[in-house]
Amino acid sequence: MRSSPDCSRSEGIRPTSPARLVMVWVLQSAEGLTDRRAAEAVRGRVDWEFLLGPVEGSGVRRLVSAYTAT
Repeated sequence: MRSSPDCSRSEGIRPTSPARLVMVWVLQSAEGLTDRRAAEAVRGRVDWEFLLGPVEGSGVRRLVSAYTAT
């Protein structure tokens, strides 16, 4: 019999705050960007980084995945 995975582990990538997701959505809408272009902006634009705060490499993937899944 297989046991279910322990979902309470603290390992892995920290969750992205809903406020950060909303800020990405607002910036994307204001600039008329596609999801892919918004993801690139999160990773590479200084003005977006200033508004969103520093974003780590793996955190960016999590943020973009969470945002584009909705």
